[in-house]
Amino acid sequence: MASKYTNGNGIRYTQCLFWEEWIKLPEERRAINPPFTLYNDKPGLVNGRTTFVDMGDPTGYTWAMKYLGDYEHWLKLCNCNWFKPALEVWQNELKQKVRSRALERIRTIQDKGSESQSLAAAKYLAGFEWEKGSRGRPSKAEVAGELKKQVQLLEAEDDDYNRIKLVKKNG
Repeated sequence: MASKYTNGNGIRYTQCLFWEEWIKLPEERRAINPPFTLYNDKPGLVNGRTTFVDMGDPTGYTWAMKYLGDYEHWLKLCNCNWFKPALEVWQNELKQKVRSRALERIRTIQDKGSESQSLAAAKYLAGFEWEKGSRGRPSKAEVAGELKKQVQLLEAEDDDYNRIKLVKKNG
């Protein structure tokens, strides 16, 4: 499905869509009146930040389909240098909202869950575990370092084994 925000040649609008960018354009480039704002409420315009956060979809697909009618248009926006900082703000706010809701749920479990669930939730909250983040896949350097360490341990074990064997043979 094509975006509803295209010109006669099917070219998707980008800067014209957001008031903060539209206002910077020379008048001859203001092809349409902007339907959105990047950050703040403006009468008659959709606030991109609040609607994105309210939808709760970090991929942007839901927002794109509802407001642009086209995911390809969203991808085009995401590649615009002027849009990237705004998207980062939107995604960071959504991340905090998700984190806040998760912590709220954990507090509920702490108060109303089984004894073991309550204890685990209390430990998580008391240890500020949400601030530590999650550990991703190890880097290639970390994997290589661990492999080297394991090889050294095996070599040391082999040396020990050979010494023991030699002592038993000579003893």
